[in-house]
Amino acid sequence: VSQSRYCTEVDGQKVGFFSNEKVSGKDLLYSSLIFSGADSVCQMQKSLGLSIADLNFFAQNSLEVSSSSFSNMIGLDFGNSYTTASDFLKATKYFLKNNTLSEIVKNKDFLLEKGITIKNTNKLLFEIPNSTGIKTGTTFLARENLICRYTDVEKDQDFIIIILNSSDRYSDAKKLLYAISN
Repeated sequence: VSQSRYCTEVDGQKVGFFSNEKVSGKDLLYSSLIFSGADSVCQMQKSLGLSIADLNFFAQNSLEVSSSSFSNMIGLDFGNSYTTASDFLKATKYFLKNNTLSEIVKNKDFLLEKGITIKNTNKLLFEIPNSTGIKTGTTFLARENLICRYTDVEKDQDFIIIILNSSDRYSDAKKLLYAISN
């Protein structure tokens, strides 16, 4: 895929792909999920020909979310985007059915074809054993957000924690993890 100029200039955290740079679909996918690269998400949207209407249709019909609407693929504050923890949980359960995607978000880092290593934005992967992803997000209006998965090996239980609108998502998640594991 040839990186579009528009996607190199989009708002949000960027991997740093250059205009017209050849980028593999794998690098776009991994950098979207692991690093939250807005330039990667933008290019995948353009390459796949997806519209915001497609995203909202999929969310409402395939994920069966009822309290969400998206105005951009990247998750930026502009437009009329909103969601709930309940809808995020539905989307997360759907996401986790795909073993490839579940494995990608477990990666602490990933070496891109251009020789740059990206690090996962989810600090819990580095700090909490048995933490296995899933996604972070931060904007001015939404503040800090986190969807994390944790497996309590001793109790053979799997937990999904969703933190929205936090001033310290990692501290909040650690408190919840402590509460459920004791």
